[in-house]
Amino acid sequence: MDTYSSALLGGGAFTCTPKWRAADWQYADCHRLYFPRRGRAEFLYRGRTVELRAGYIYLLPGYRWIRYRCARRMTLDWLHFRPDSMEMNFLVARFAGGLRWPAAKWSFWKPVYRRMQELFDTRSPRDVCRTQAMLAWACAEWMALPAPAAPPRGTGALQAFAALKPALAFMDGHFLENPSLEDVAESVHLCPVYFHRCFKRTFSVTPHNYLVARRMNYAWSALAQGGVAVKEVAEKLRFGSPFYFSRAFKRHFGRTPIEVRMGRLPLPP
Repeated sequence: MDTYSSALLGGGAFTCTPKWRAADWQYADCHRLYFPRRGRAEFLYRGRTVELRAGYIYLLPGYRWIRYRCARRMTLDWLHFRPDSMEMNFLVARFAGGLRWPAAKWSFWKPVYRRMQELFDTRSPRDVCRTQAMLAWACAEWMALPAPAAPPRGTGALQAFAALKPALAFMDGHFLENPSLEDVAESVHLCPVYFHRCFKRTFSVTPHNYLVARRMNYAWSALAQGGVAVKEVAEKLRFGSPFYFSRAFKRHFGRTPIEVRMGRLPLPP
């Protein structure tokens, strides 16, 4: 029997200002739930813009290129997650522009998502269980929705997604080591060239860029917690020097490692 739990990657309360923006396209390696309280902002996919505003709950699918921006101010609760179920993961990803529900439909879950900050501060088993229940309920809601008229991927996409699952698991388990394309392809017994083509066709990103996103998100979280030097993070991720790590980090986030470490900035929602 398949499982419908999810890995809870990050979450909390956040206030977006005009500084909350991604000037360049970034690859999202997880799905996002946004619960706006006040104000407005925009979340952009290539060819599609989603306006975020109070009164609605938004599910924004991952495994694609994104940007975001806020003209004035928006306060929200947020959650990043990655489903354990391949079926659930793919069902979320098929909605290219995401999903939106009236906030009133989620009124029962308000005590849960308003505690996102506390959840990730304490990791209380009770709060984790309640959050998993909320995601399972959301899963049931979107699984009941009809498929988009023009799905973003072909009819064999679900099978391809399942076939590449070991490669995703390998990269998630070894991203600190920055494995080669050959090593990742070997995990699914494919030649590197064919694996690269299949992976990009299925996830709209190369294996290299998927690894970059995983490594940079790890680096941000480690630096934001404090108590660790930039050099230590660079060594952990096996960069040749702190200089090359800092340059890659700024290219990905638009902020330097020192800014994140000294400012204790939370990972952007």
